[in-house]
Amino acid sequence: MPSTVRPEFGPTLPAIVGPKWHAMGRAPRAAIIVAGLFVVAVAAFLLTGGASPLRTVEVAAPVPFHLEYNPSSLQQLVAVRPQSLRLASPNRVQLGQTVTVQPLHLAPYSGSIGGVLPLTAARLTQQMSRADRSFAVRTEGSVVLNDQPGYEITFQTAVRGMVVFGRRVLLFPAQPGARAGIDVLMTAFQGPAAPIPNSVGERAPLRDVYQSLSVGG
Repeated sequence: MPSTVRPEFGPTLPAIVGPKWHAMGRAPRAAIIVAGLFVVAVAAFLLTGGASPLRTVEVAAPVPFHLEYNPSSLQQLVAVRPQSLRLASPNRVQLGQTVTVQPLHLAPYSGSIGGVLPLTAARLTQQMSRADRSFAVRTEGSVVLNDQPGYEITFQTAVRGMVVFGRRVLLFPAQPGARAGIDVLMTAFQGPAAPIPNSVGERAPLRDVYQSLSVGG
């Protein structure tokens, strides 16, 4: 096929490189091709964020739900009833972060679940306040996670003289009249990963858990 490059612009790149490329021999050409493919693969890996380090946990009963967490920052521990799942920072990671999930069942109600959850949250916070004199609510309000209705509070307390922040999330399936949901409690000692109560669930590693919460079959 004749070249479409005008003569005054000189020889084309294939015309310059072609003879040298063929003169290399098969082995050098193969090495260059492999190296080029490797560079492309690395670039694609970096652009997509690399392989996901997250692990998915799926619980089928008594209330089905799933979430994701980073096993290098959190480890799964034996859950204590009524908990369905318990995660905590490994001993080698001095962050003091924990996650527990347990089922939450609502009494029959009429109307929107949005009118029921604030009352449920008020009852639970009263229980926490009675059990812990250092407990104090910082924020509360309705929330939608992965298109699912919920209600959450952030709070502050103290453990062994150290400040602990927490977020408690009540989450239910996006179904009319849903009554079976989950009660998620996340805590972290005050520090770089949790400088204020609202930061619990907004910074790694608890952010992975919070953003992936999904309840229902």
